[in-house]
Amino acid sequence: FQSDLLIVGAGIAGLVLADALRGSGRQVDVLEAGGESLEPESQALYAAEMAGVPHLGTTEGRFRVYGGSSTRWGGQLLPLAAHDFQVRPHVPESGWPLNPAELTPYLQHCEDLLGVNHAPFDASLIDQLPHPGPQLSNPDLEPRFSKWAPFARRNVATTLGARCEADPHARVFLHASVTALHLDSDGRRVQSLTVRTLRGGQFTFTARQVVIAAGTIETTRLLLASGIGNHSDQLGRWFHDHLS
Repeated sequence: FQSDLLIVGAGIAGLVLADALRGSGRQVDVLEAGGESLEPESQALYAAEMAGVPHLGTTEGRFRVYGGSSTRWGGQLLPLAAHDFQVRPHVPESGWPLNPAELTPYLQHCEDLLGVNHAPFDASLIDQLPHPGPQLSNPDLEPRFSKWAPFARRNVATTLGARCEADPHARVFLHASVTALHLDSDGRRVQSLTVRTLRGGQFTFTARQVVIAAGTIETTRLLLASGIGNHSDQLGRWFHDHLS
């Protein structure tokens, strides 16, 4: 199968990207390793042997299904705080080469996609709440407020996915597990991908551009298994997950 853009993973990241390209005239292929609904056979592919301290997030909270984790999450939204981007002496290797203000337009777009308003997440929201607003006992505390996406908007397979399926320039492939990435002779671009099904079928996909959006753990596993992208020895490091 050939396309202009190949997206590996039909969770939130993959479907947001595919939806953004609707109407661009580009042929977009989206590969999802799971099916339309959750299946024990697909979930079993997340099994892993853990060295050292077990990490529950390797198998729990991950869903190999069309829509990914959005099919099961609670829909609570809270952006990173400004200090998350800063260098902090007590946090080794801290500091991101990003200004959080650069993300604001994208966060507002995410709010639109998930059906929530553009009210602030910080203490300035208190002025918009009915009086008396929440009072803090310690003046050093800085309140933050989260938002909850409406239930009907939480599963991106039923919103963004449905729009992609209706797009004549997009194709969605289910039960399509990418098992290897193959580089061209100079090692600078992905030449093709090997895709396998649970029933033993094997297919080759090529595209002008490839985006891996399979989640942190699966993306890292796929790149390491293909011998790609670990020239800096940082692939898979600094993983942020729920504490377990």
